[in-house]
Amino acid sequence: MSDIALVKTLIGNNEISDDVIAFYLNSVENFILGYCNLSAIPKELKPTLIEIAALRVRANSNGSKAAIGEGIKSVGSLSDGEQTITYQAAGGFKQFVSNDDIILAYGSTLDRWRKMAVDKPESRATGARHLTGRK
Repeated sequence: MSDIALVKTLIGNNEISDDVIAFYLNSVENFILGYCNLSAIPKELKPTLIEIAALRVRANSNGSKAAIGEGIKSVGSLSDGEQTITYQAAGGFKQFVSNDDIILAYGSTLDRWRKMAVDKPESRATGARHLTGRK
């Protein structure tokens, strides 16, 4: 089964565009590679990648008219004095899954694969330096 088909199965909606799901799969893969300092996703991390992508698709889709960045939102409260409008997410789940949310939820899994990144020092010319004018 393809990654896109797995995401559709997890979210229970086969009407969402493959392009939208591919975007989130690519986005999550890039996040994991950057967070863990990896050059490729290990096969053991693939289920985590698909699960996170499914969470993001579900949180940012509006039925079969899924569009990136759009979610189901409704007005929760209004005020007139200071012009306050509060939006609430429908469906009982958060409408946006940030990278911080992913780290909170999946940090223990991702940390097992995280590698330390070390900046390479600037290369220096080889050989000894001679100081002139000193006794």
